Amino acid sequence: MECYILSSLLPSPSSKERPKLDWRFVQRFCSIQRVRFPSWSSQNVLMLGTAWCLQCAILELQQW
Repeated sequence: MECYILSSLLPSPSSKERPKLDWRFVQRFCSIQRVRFPSWSSQNVLMLGTAWCLQCAILELQQW
C-alpha cells in the first residue's frame, strides 16, 4: 500500500509536468518542523547535526 501511495504522488513517466507544490503542504510541513525542532539548541537539532556530521565523516573515510 505504501508503494501505491508514493507512486500516486509521482508524475507518470510520460508526463512532462512537474509536480505542483501546494502552499498548504508547505505550511503544514513547516509547522511540523517547528514542533520537532523548536530551537537551534534543542536536543533534536543537536542529535540530527551529530548524526549528519558522523555520516559525512564516514563517507569521507570510505573514499580514501
